[in-house]
Amino acid sequence: MKILLVFFVCFGAFPVEVIQTVQDECIKESYVNHTLVERLLQLHDFIDDENLKCFQLCVFVKVNAMTRKGDVSSDLIMSELPVGDTLPIEYIVNKCQSVKGKYACETAHLLWKCIVRFSV
Repeated sequence: MKILLVFFVCFGAFPVEVIQTVQDECIKESYVNHTLVERLLQLHDFIDDENLKCFQLCVFVKVNAMTRKGDVSSDLIMSELPVGDTLPIEYIVNKCQSVKGKYACETAHLLWKCIVRFSV
């Protein structure tokens, strides 16, 4: 759950319990292999797996960072996440808000990768 904590708990947006619930719900909804999620969250291992990409979309949707169609809610992200440890969140959002995949799950995957690249 390390990256989820970086995104949301460390930035003060959501309590750990909420993030754990979101993670559990999204694992069930996306049918992703739990091992892939653990690799993503602990090792930043971005495996090219459709269910994993849809897991990422589910997480973003549940915290209102994206719509189900894959539109990034940058205003909400900026309002929920104050300055991070390495770079101001405004910089990260500006760098990442324009990523676009061929479909919503792919966009979520690319957004997640972008945020990780600039925040850890």
